[in-house]
This record gives sequence, C-alpha cells and structure tokens, in this order.
Amino acid sequence: MGSTRVTVCLPAHRRNEVDAAIADALAPFEAMQGHPDERDIWDSWTIRGGSDGSGFWIRPGAEDDPWLVHDAARYDGVPLPSRAGLCAGGPVGSLELAGARDHMVGLAADMCDLWQQLSARYAPPRPLETFGEISLINLFDDIAARRHGYEVQPLVKEFLAVHPWDQLETVLGYREDLTRLFAAGRDELLATAARLAAHRTDLLTLDGWWVQQDGQATHGSCDTWESCPHRADMPAHPGDLLPMLAELPDDVIVVCVKCHT
Repeated sequence: MGSTRVTVCLPAHRRNEVDAAIADALAPFEAMQGHPDERDIWDSWTIRGGSDGSGFWIRPGAEDDPWLVHDAARYDGVPLPSRAGLCAGGPVGSLELAGARDHMVGLAADMCDLWQQLSARYAPPRPLETFGEISLINLFDDIAARRHGYEVQPLVKEFLAVHPWDQLETVLGYREDLTRLFAAGRDELLATAARLAAHRTDLLTLDGWWVQQDGQATHGSCDTWESCPHRADMPAHPGDLLPMLAELPDDVIVVCVKCHT
C-alpha cells in the first residue's frame, strides 16, 4: 500500500462541483470494484497540493478567483491552508503554469541576494544543531526549542520574515540550517529551484486517460490494453506536466489529487 499523485483535468462546466467531478473522473480506476487490473488503482483520494507545496502557483492578479481549489481538510478535520501564493488547482488561466520555472528561479535568486545582504550586516548565525540536545523522551519539544533558538538569531529572523520556511521548502526543498543551504552557492540553488518547479505526477486527461509517469496509460472505458479501441490516441507523459497544462483552454480546471493505492 502506498500513495500516488495525479493531476486531474476537468471540464469547465463542472467548476461548481469540483469534488463530484473528480469522483466521476476517478471512478473507472477505483480498486476492488471489479475493474480489470489495469484500472485497479486507488481506494481513497483527497485534494492535496496547496498546503504541502506540490500544487500550483497562482497567477498574479488571480489570487481572488473564486474558482481556485484548495486542499481538503486532514482526515481528523484539521484545515490545511495553502502556502502563500499556492493552491491545489483551479482554472488554467488563473494558474502560473508556463511561468512557474521563472517564478521559482526568481524567488531563489531573491533568497540568495537577501542572504548575502544580511550576511554583510550581521554576525554568522550559530548552527542549528548547537541549540540544545534532542532526546527521544522529549523529541518534539526538544526539536521545537532548538528551532526557536536558531530562528531568533538576528540574521535568521530577518531572513525568515521575508522568506519563511514553507516558501524555502517549496522553492528549494529545504528547511534546516540556512548557512549550510547558502554555502551550496547561487548556481546550485537556482538549478535546484528550476528542477523543483517541474510538476511531475500521473495525469488524468479530459477524455479519460490515466497516464502514469512511466508512460503506461489506461483508458477509463477499456478492460484491457489489447481490446482498447483508443490506443491510437494514447497520450504520452511529458515528464513535466506544466507546458502541456498551459496549452489547455483557460477555463479547464486542473486539480492535484493524492490517491491511496
């Protein structure tokens, strides 16, 4: 058992009922429903992407679009708000798709610039691991105390006021000692941001194809690959979905979904 991420494409006329539209699109691939093995994929699903940084950047000016989609609450009802500037989906025209790479690289460049400026004004911060011991008995309290001690240092505090941990994790995949992060150098960090900007998930197309990242594709109306009449129209997985999604009509809805498999 595990999980998989799939980007689901939905027709514009179902924007008022996104949950129901996702359920309908996923239904042909539900496990333990008598479907053939090729369509025995998931047993539960939830909208997920805005709160963990795996979703989409919102296009500037579209922040108040009522059709933007955000994460469902956690299994215990705890809300999962989206990180600043992010969402789990919405109309293609409201999402920063073609420009996502430039946006991420630009943020990484801003981070490097700010760290350099602050480093010229403040003494180097002490390493994170120097702030107290971590014991298994008080693991979470010790970790919180260590991070607090690290974060109140002037350089770190001022940096995080502009680029908080959630943004660092989204852009650079990192939320530990900042001195070690920036020691990697500007070029490496910008390359990391460019790499992480790619949207790499399975794809569920408007016409019913579930295309896995390894290229295997299954149509939701077919029992086997051998008997599938749609084979000539099988889409390829492009690796990074963003360029392909950016070419869809502006009113098509795309949503990040996490499936338990």
